[in-house]
Amino acid sequence: MIIRLLALCALTVACSGRNMPPDGPRESVDGGAVVDASVALDASSLDAGPDCVSGDQACSDEQMGSQTQPCMPWEEDCERRQLCSDRSVHWCRPAGSCLAAPSCPLGAQQTDYPCGPNESDCSIQTMCGIYLFCRPLVNCAAVPSCEDDDEASRTPCGLNETQCLRASECGATVWCREGPSCDSIPECSRGVATDYPCAANEPYCEPSTICAKTRFCRF
Repeated sequence: MIIRLLALCALTVACSGRNMPPDGPRESVDGGAVVDASVALDASSLDAGPDCVSGDQACSDEQMGSQTQPCMPWEEDCERRQLCSDRSVHWCRPAGSCLAAPSCPLGAQQTDYPCGPNESDCSIQTMCGIYLFCRPLVNCAAVPSCEDDDEASRTPCGLNETQCLRASECGATVWCREGPSCDSIPECSRGVATDYPCAANEPYCEPSTICAKTRFCRF
């Protein structure tokens, strides 16, 4: 009887040990957390992988290709493709002859700079490859401004830009970045510079910051 009890205890300890995590610091995983894709995933490891396109044509016959206009997060019908032969990246959009144009909803007006990722009162209206950034139509003339030491721009804050704040006034928005101001402009080591922040889980996008200015490089 004693031998049987000892064997049962040993089996219980062994089985419970299989579910114990290894020693050391642990990080909680929040599936809904906002992350900067350039930090969460090294996109260089994905270039020219098994999904690259063989032959000389990256886009299909029903698509128009571009090497200078990256797919943006709101473009559901745009595809990124890479040729296996020369590793060149192409962004492919439908080539259909669509003549319709989007418009801002009632009570909103078109603006010439992008909506921020967390700018709830700004909407993106798309149709036939055209997109508009629509903000509330208000009857006032005040202009948003930044603190004296901050650099104001029309480029929204990136998801992980901790030293960037949004300032809104009378339907207009600017984004304020901390840091020394100078004349240098951020450059991309690869890809094309854009003004719209990298979306969460967007692997082929990384920020470039200098002199309190940020561009988002899509490649």
